[in-house]
Amino acid sequence: MLRYQECLTLLRDRRLRHGSLDTVAAYGITSGLFFDWLRTMLLNLEGEPHQRQRRLVNKASPSAVSMCCGRSCGPRRMS
Repeated sequence: MLRYQECLTLLRDRRLRHGSLDTVAAYGITSGLFFDWLRTMLLNLEGEPHQRQRRLVNKASPSAVSMCCGRSCGPRRMS
């Protein structure tokens, strides 16, 4: 398993993609209502469209961590 800093570096590398749409395409789903819905979800957007939607969502609601914990929680360090 990678350490926190290594994971963060990978998450910020714009050359990498998560490939959710590629996964459903491998099963032959490349069009239709489900594919169109999946393609527009925030988690499946890449690059600038993702950043634009994320900025809007961040302004409109508190972070999920704050909502669940009632406070802001940072990453925990493993010793």
